[in-house]
Amino acid sequence: MSWAGVESTDEGPDHTVAYDSFHGEDLDMDIYKPNDGGTHPVMMYVHGGGWDQMNKHSQAFNMRQMAQRGYLVLSIDYTLSSWDQPTWKVAAGQVGCAMNWAHAHAVDYDGDPERFFMYGESAGGQLVLNATADAAAHPNQLPSADCPGTPAVPRAVYVDSPALDVRHIYDSDDPYAAQGSRDTVQKYLGGTPEEYPDRADFVTSATHLTSDMPPIKIVRSDNDRLVPPESYDDFRRIAHEKNIDLSEYVRPHADHASALSAHGVWNQHLLQAMPQFFAEHDPQAS
Repeated sequence: MSWAGVESTDEGPDHTVAYDSFHGEDLDMDIYKPNDGGTHPVMMYVHGGGWDQMNKHSQAFNMRQMAQRGYLVLSIDYTLSSWDQPTWKVAAGQVGCAMNWAHAHAVDYDGDPERFFMYGESAGGQLVLNATADAAAHPNQLPSADCPGTPAVPRAVYVDSPALDVRHIYDSDDPYAAQGSRDTVQKYLGGTPEEYPDRADFVTSATHLTSDMPPIKIVRSDNDRLVPPESYDDFRRIAHEKNIDLSEYVRPHADHASALSAHGVWNQHLLQAMPQFFAEHDPQAS
């Protein structure tokens, strides 16, 4: 189970800072600044890669593009899972710590933490949704984040092919992706969903939803071999029950994370649809 990140032909970030640490190792964040002056909305990106691959550079091209569209962009690393280090209990909390950093420090880089948005794909989409649910329900202090501070609470989240339900991913029978999917889930949980049902419940995004959630846009593919379409059913049902503003767009004739090609048609769609969605929920957007 592997992903190829968006290739970057543009310059790197303007700054890199440590937003937290884990077992003595810094957790870093890349910062991309708009060229114009004034105060800007903030977008945080959480990369995908099955919780065990890729990094904050994976969509560097898109991060620069979003900065050129007027966003202060924050792209974070988090601890990757391995056979020796499952991260089911820590990864979303690390995203929460980055949200605390954004609340406290975005203003230092001309960002407005009250105009805060989040984007993640695949595993990063799951982490974005779970951390957002935590922040929306606990806006003063995140119970899952092992760091002090108050989170920036997103006004809206945009997720591409989010890995919402590890059970559906683990149970995939796709001849190409199934073994990699099972390995990825086992590294994340420290075992199978059957062995650790409580862990599987904890990371499944539908279990975190509350009526406090901000608007959500899910973009997914109709031929996704890594995240089966049925994995969205419980999430959609519970979001409806809790009156959460959820919209979906299904890419036709596309596989998992089809946007991850910098100059491909679906990445061009992303760079139009995402800022448009954020602007709809930005109180200062023109």
